[in-house]
Amino acid sequence: MKATNIEKQYYGNQVIVSTKEEDCIIYKLEDESGSAILTRYEVFPGIALVYNDVHKQDISIDSKDDIYHIFEINHCREGRIEFETAGGEYIYIKKGDIAVNTKDGVRNYSYFPLSHYHGVTIEIDFGVVEAEIPDVMKFIHIDLKKVKEKFVTNQHCYVFRENDHFEHLFAELYAIPEKIRKSYYQIKVMEILLFMSVLDVKSESVKNRYYNKKQVAIIKEIHNYMIKNIDKKLTINQLSEQYEMSATNVKKYFTEVYGNSIYAYLKEYRIQQAAKMLKSTTDDIAVIAGNVGYDNASKFASSFKSVMGITPNEFRKSV
Repeated sequence: MKATNIEKQYYGNQVIVSTKEEDCIIYKLEDESGSAILTRYEVFPGIALVYNDVHKQDISIDSKDDIYHIFEINHCREGRIEFETAGGEYIYIKKGDIAVNTKDGVRNYSYFPLSHYHGVTIEIDFGVVEAEIPDVMKFIHIDLKKVKEKFVTNQHCYVFRENDHFEHLFAELYAIPEKIRKSYYQIKVMEILLFMSVLDVKSESVKNRYYNKKQVAIIKEIHNYMIKNIDKKLTINQLSEQYEMSATNVKKYFTEVYGNSIYAYLKEYRIQQAAKMLKSTTDDIAVIAGNVGYDNASKFASSFKSVMGITPNEFRKSV
């Protein structure tokens, strides 16, 4: 089913409607880089809850002219997401973090460095909700206008790092019985909005670490070079010289963008690629080890077990 123009502005140019029910729409995006499933529930008029299950690198839209007033509360359950601010700098959200922003506060795309992201978004359309505030919110004194004034400022994206309060607020959203889903969503959304209405932004939010667009672009080039050459021995000094960035900054920015050190990331990536080869080919394990940059089969077996929990032989037999 084709998506409307407004749905494309919300969820990306390539989005299609996979399933449509009374209070739930499932959207799908798919291209050569992977796929994403976005499951949207209408909780109140103007307030929606969206589950994001992403296994691709980015989601982009053409324009936000009609949705600039949309306010978002994003919770990252797994993976990593990159936002580019209206000022052209980058900020990264990791597991357990919350990002609060308006649609016009960030650029027209979301980038997922690990091609893996799971989380939930509360969308508030102030153009609708302020004209039709649910009576129950008035009863428990949730002032949406004050929430809007608190977060819709010149600082376009507030980030709150993982803590027990936020974990409690959002964890239950990921395990809700089907029979009570709609009512439970309403209760949880009200609980989160009530919490946000009294949240001390200055003490709870972190001082955002913004990263320069040019530096991030170099780190992404380094990443792409590494994964295309996983059979080679690569050092940070070599990458530093090749891309004309100090070794300190290479290490610092890579960790911020991809959530791990270069060596830890590359080890994980090599083992995941080796696992795919063990599944899809009958190549000798020593050959596969060489294909992913190990010249010693015993070192490869040790690394494989440290990541996968079993040896390459055991893994191949299990599949």
